[in-house]
Amino acid sequence: MDALTSAAGSLGLAISALLVVLGFRLARPGGGAEWLAFAAYAAAVAATFAAGLERAGAPGAPGTPLRLAGGAALVAGLLVAGSAASRARRPPRPGGPPAAGEGRAGPWLPAGFALALAGHLLRNPSRAGAIATATAVVLQAWVALRGRRGADGIPGPR
Repeated sequence: MDALTSAAGSLGLAISALLVVLGFRLARPGGGAEWLAFAAYAAAVAATFAAGLERAGAPGAPGTPLRLAGGAALVAGLLVAGSAASRARRPPRPGGPPAAGEGRAGPWLPAGFALALAGHLLRNPSRAGAIATATAVVLQAWVALRGRRGADGIPGPR
């Protein structure tokens, strides 16, 4: 419990909570598969945070360069996901054909989440976090590919 009430533990908790809230706000899951992918994303964030708490201050804790690289990947992932979500919510232009990528997030939303998860894992490396992150990334990829299937069931552009 001391690790959670420390400054590093409180900051880690705040970052993890922010990742889950932003992930929910950006993803806005609608169907069952999207909820499953979001639940895996939230579980991966929680598992990585919990495993990082156990290692706080331990000799094997990540160094500053790894934490900075993880932070950069985390922010880049959220920017990619946010850009994709913004593009998906943009209303169509009146009187003209929709622009490329307008009206759907495409594969960039799950790719952004995967990058954010990888950054979070770099900040708090652990075996449990790696397994949860890998599972979440696979589910994100599955949802992205599932959304791109055509009427014939073959992956490809809509």
